[in-house]
Amino acid sequence: MSTKSCKWTDRNVWAMLTFLESKKAEGGDGGNFKAATWNALARHLGAEGHNEEGGEKSGSSCKNKWTALRAAFSVVQELKKQSGFAWDDAHGACIEESSEHVWEDYVKVRLTRHPTAAPYKNKGFPYYNMMEQFVAPKAKGRNI
Repeated sequence: MSTKSCKWTDRNVWAMLTFLESKKAEGGDGGNFKAATWNALARHLGAEGHNEEGGEKSGSSCKNKWTALRAAFSVVQELKKQSGFAWDDAHGACIEESSEHVWEDYVKVRLTRHPTAAPYKNKGFPYYNMMEQFVAPKAKGRNI
């Protein structure tokens, strides 16, 4: 294994998500993949030339990236539900000067729960639609 640190390009992430989509049944409803899937993903990325762009990916680095993507997905999922700003996959919460006060109120309350929300003020999350299939819907209601 190379000692070069692993970096993830957009191309790497899309390749990862496409691979995991083909293995979706192995992850179940919550996208909880086993070590064998992460190791297979690392081999796949290497065989497809993705290590040249950001360093060699290991099963562990693939799992860590997945964990970070799921956390980002949760933050964006929460942002998309909020009133006061309109979500756009390319531009995030689309905060302009006229809606800055809404964002400020949101981050005062929510950053304690989602400290990673700040980057999405005007930056999108292009992986949202692809990630949606891996994350189990959250049940709501009293009798669930």
